[in-house]
Amino acid sequence: MGFHAFKLKIGKDPVDDGDRFAYARKLVGEHTFLGTDANTGYRRSEARLAVELMRPHKPAFLEQPVAAGDLQGMHELKELGIPVVADESVFRLEDLVAVLRADAADVMSIYVGKSGGPNKAVQMGRIADAFGLDSVIGSNGESGVGAAAQLQVAAAIPGLSMRFPSDIIGEYYYSDGILEKPLDSDGKVVRLPDAPGLGVALNPEIAAKLTEI
Repeated sequence: MGFHAFKLKIGKDPVDDGDRFAYARKLVGEHTFLGTDANTGYRRSEARLAVELMRPHKPAFLEQPVAAGDLQGMHELKELGIPVVADESVFRLEDLVAVLRADAADVMSIYVGKSGGPNKAVQMGRIADAFGLDSVIGSNGESGVGAAAQLQVAAAIPGLSMRFPSDIIGEYYYSDGILEKPLDSDGKVVRLPDAPGLGVALNPEIAAKLTEI
């Protein structure tokens, strides 16, 4: 499919996760971008152990290693030298302010839905950039329409990270897409469409079904 970056879900057992990460690294190769996402699954001590076990295999980042409200834990893990991504810690603007004040992350993951829509997502990205915090676009397994919204937000955020790839993967989660024409993506770069609105249209057959009375 052309993808050049990957993320491994961790956060249950640091020893097992260390073994799984080592195996994932073996599969993708030494120089491939490979990050991790714990989805708040670890306690601080577990996260430290996981970092120790994974470090020889070069994890690119550690996303939301501990509970959303444990900003001190995020800060302490950030000092271990592997970039920390804040996800569940940041839903609202006040959450972003708290992360910034605690110096709890190197990168913020922005979701269009989690932020409350495209405008709020862009606003949060701009504020993060003003304080020197990079952003990436996170994914909830969006359809083609959702991915198009992700792409528009990504294009409007001045601080979108160039070091860490965003999760704008289009409709690869689904056996059938709903767009008339898929997003222009080669697995590494996705390009903004030159069309009004989100720049996409539904497959006519699906659009007809949705408008049946």
